Amino acid sequence: VDLRRLRPVVEAAALRGRAVLVVHGEHDPLVPVAQGEAIAQAYGARLWITASLAHAGSLRDGPHTYAAIMLRFFTRHLMDE
Repeated sequence: VDLRRLRPVVEAAALRGRAVLVVHGEHDPLVPVAQGEAIAQAYGARLWITASLAHAGSLRDGPHTYAAIMLRFFTRHLMDE
């Protein structure tokens, strides 16, 4: 996938009204946290900013916390469906 061609903020309208959790590392070297904030706002989503130093490193950096938050989020929203 050519990541330069993806426009998640533009595509956000398709998911509006659905439960979305955006996870973004505060120190992501590839994608600034402001972009994570913009994506969450466009989706009307919950935003969880982690202390991760790597892109897509939130799970690896804190697996127990990550699993607990994901479980809580999905349980809440899948049970509501």
